[in-house]
Amino acid sequence: MADQATAIEWAKRAPCGPGVKLEVRRVPSIDEFPQDNEYVRRERAWREHTGNL
Repeated sequence: MADQATAIEWAKRAPCGPGVKLEVRRVPSIDEFPQDNEYVRRERAWREHTGNL
């Protein structure tokens, strides 16, 4: 999501009943992880291969 305010607006639309709590968390991008990590390298290669990067 673009920013925290947008995330909060989306969370307000969730079909939850009274007393239910939602936790809104930021999802880090692949660039925020150490790039020398084997799993990050595999993920980046897969995303480049599938056009999802």
